[in-house]
Amino acid sequence: MIRHQTPQHLLEGLKPPNPPPDLRDRCIAAARATRAKDQRTEVWSRLWANPSARWAWATTVATLLLAHAAISITPTPPSTGSPFLVAGGIPDNDLADLVDLLPLRPDCLPLLGSDPGPLEFNDEMNPERS
Repeated sequence: MIRHQTPQHLLEGLKPPNPPPDLRDRCIAAARATRAKDQRTEVWSRLWANPSARWAWATTVATLLLAHAAISITPTPPSTGSPFLVAGGIPDNDLADLVDLLPLRPDCLPLLGSDPGPLEFNDEMNPERS
């Protein structure tokens, strides 16, 4: 015989069990015991106590100071300031042609609004309407 059971009656067995009554006290006691025996020193104290770490730090600082002094004392040739110079010191015209912008003309207006047709370029590389 099948009985009609309500959903609450079917799900009663899925409730989580209650925690043990002394769980909170046990957790607090375990945390206190762990804290009492695990007194870690901070990172800087451990590094200061380690001779190898102090030696590595001192070597690094000395190397950086010597490198800074060597770079500061070494005379450098004055730069010409041109970005178009190659290793030989001669301006590279091909690079200058690629990088230079076309000169702007005051009589040319930007194209705004509808498209009036394709642009063609004349011999001076200026846009013209066909």
